[in-house]
Amino acid sequence: METGQERLQALSDRCGVSVGPMPLSALVAKAAPGLRVKRSAAGAGDFEVDGTGDLGALATIGSVRRVHGRGFIQLADTAIVEGFASVPPGSLLRSEPPDGRPSHVSLMFSNPNANKALHLGHLRQNALGTALVRLLKTAGLKVTSVSMNGDWGFHIAQALVGLGYLDEPARSQLASGKSDHLAGACIAAYYRELAARPEVVAEARTLLLRLHARDHSAVAANQQLTNWAMSGHQETYAVIGSRFDREVFESRELPRAEQFVAEGLAAGVFVVRPDGSVGIDLSGQGLWDVTLQRKDGTTTAFLQHASGWDRVDADLRPDLMLFLIGPDWDAPGRAAEMMYERLGIPWATRFGTFHHGLVCSDKGRLRSRYGEALIVDAVLERVRQKLAPPAQHAAAALLKYTFLRVPRTKNAIFDERRVMGDVLPRFEVILKASELVRDNEGLAIGGKALEGPVRALAFAIDGASRAAFRSLATLDPVVLVRHVDRTAAAIVACEGVRIPQPIWQHVCVAFNEMLSILNLVQPTDDSFPQTGDVQELSAT
Repeated sequence: METGQERLQALSDRCGVSVGPMPLSALVAKAAPGLRVKRSAAGAGDFEVDGTGDLGALATIGSVRRVHGRGFIQLADTAIVEGFASVPPGSLLRSEPPDGRPSHVSLMFSNPNANKALHLGHLRQNALGTALVRLLKTAGLKVTSVSMNGDWGFHIAQALVGLGYLDEPARSQLASGKSDHLAGACIAAYYRELAARPEVVAEARTLLLRLHARDHSAVAANQQLTNWAMSGHQETYAVIGSRFDREVFESRELPRAEQFVAEGLAAGVFVVRPDGSVGIDLSGQGLWDVTLQRKDGTTTAFLQHASGWDRVDADLRPDLMLFLIGPDWDAPGRAAEMMYERLGIPWATRFGTFHHGLVCSDKGRLRSRYGEALIVDAVLERVRQKLAPPAQHAAAALLKYTFLRVPRTKNAIFDERRVMGDVLPRFEVILKASELVRDNEGLAIGGKALEGPVRALAFAIDGASRAAFRSLATLDPVVLVRHVDRTAAAIVACEGVRIPQPIWQHVCVAFNEMLSILNLVQPTDDSFPQTGDVQELSAT
C-alpha cells in the first residue's frame, strides 16, 4: 500500500514538479554540457564536476582544478553576478506544470474536536499544514486546504455531560473568556467526575444514543457546544495565521457514514460480531480488528472521517487527497486507508495519510482531555509578554518557528525557557534579516566585486529552490527552515557590505517568499491567496 508521501511523489512525477531555477548551478551546467555537476562539500571549489571530462570550457566562468581525479571550479565574481542577472527575480521558488494545467491536491489538517480549545499539538499541525500547502503551490499545483471539525461522537457527549457538572461560578467565569475554553472545561470536568462517579459513562452513552436518534434537545446542545468551540478556534486561527478553503463538519455527513456500514456489509468487507457491533479485521495486515459501528448502532471516528473525505471528493474531485494526522492516528490512518481500498471507494487510490510527532512537555506527554494540554492562547500570551516589545504576531511566529525546526516525525519537547533562551536568538537573526531586506538599511547596493559574505549569501539564495523541493519531497518543511536560518545569517553578515544589484534583487524576493511559505510573516500576507472565502462542505 502506498503512503501519502509515495502518492505525492507519483503525482509530482506525473505533472512534472521539479526543482526551480538555480542560477549558479545552471551556469556551470551550461558551460560544461554533459558533465555531472554538484555543489562541492570538499572545500576545493564552489562546484564539483566529472573530472574525467574536458574542463576547459569552465575556464570562461572561473578557475578550474583537478584533485585526485575530481574536477572543481571556483566561480568568478562576474560569473556569479551574471548568473543571477540571467534569471528573473521571483522565479527561484516557483515552477509551473509543463502543460499549464496544475494538478489538484487537497490537504486536510488541524481537524480539531469541538470540545476543547486548540492546544500546542494543533499549533504544530497548523504550522506544518500551512507550510506544506504553500510549498505545494510553489510547485505549480492547485491546492485546497481543508479542516474536518469533529463535532459529533462520544467525545461530544462526554463534554455535554461534563457541562452539567460545572458549578455556576465556574460557568460564569469561563463564559467571560473565550468560548472554546468553556468547551474545554466541560470535557475536563467529565474526566474528573469519571474518577469518582463511574455512572457518568452511562450518562454519556445515553446522550450519544439520543444524538444518533436526532433528539431535538440533544442536537441543539451539540450545536451550542460546537458553536462555542468553533468560535474560539477561529479567533486563534486568526492570530496564528491559519486559513482554510473548505471546512467539513462530521455531524452533517452522518448519513453517509451510516451508508458506509450498509455498503461494507453488503460487499462482505465488514462483519457483524456476536455482540452486534460491526467491524473489519485488519490483523492480517499487522493492525487489529477495527470497530466501525458500536453495538448500540453509533458509528466510530473511522466512518465519520470516511464520510468527510467522501464529501471532499464529491465537491472538489482532487487528484490527490492528503491527510496530516497526529501520532495517535498513524496506525488508525493506515487502517483507514486499507478499509477504503477494500470497500472499493473510488477515491481510495488517491488518498494518503502522513503523521507528525507528539508535542510533549519536559515532564512527558500531555493529556488534553484531562485539561493538561498547553493551550495555544495561554502560551501565546506568556511568550508575548516576554518579548520586547510585546507583539502577538511575533509570539505566534516564534512558536511556529519553534515547531517547524523539529523534523516532522520527531516528538517536540516544549519548554518555554528553552524557547526564550535557545530558539529566540536564532529567530531574532531572521527578524533582523527581514528588516534589512525590507528597509535596505545598512546595505550598500551596487558594484560587481564580491566580498566574502556576499559569496556566502549568493550561494544560499542559489540553493533556495532545492531546499524547497526537498521539503516538498519529504513533506517536511524542516529543510527549508534550516535554509532560512542559513540565509538569514548570510544577510546579517552582509550589513554594510556592497552587494551587486542582481544578487540583492533575488535575495529580497526569495527570502520573503521563504518566510511566506513558512507563514512567519504577518497573517495579512497575501502572497499565497486562497481559492476564495472559507466554505463549508455539506450535503445540502
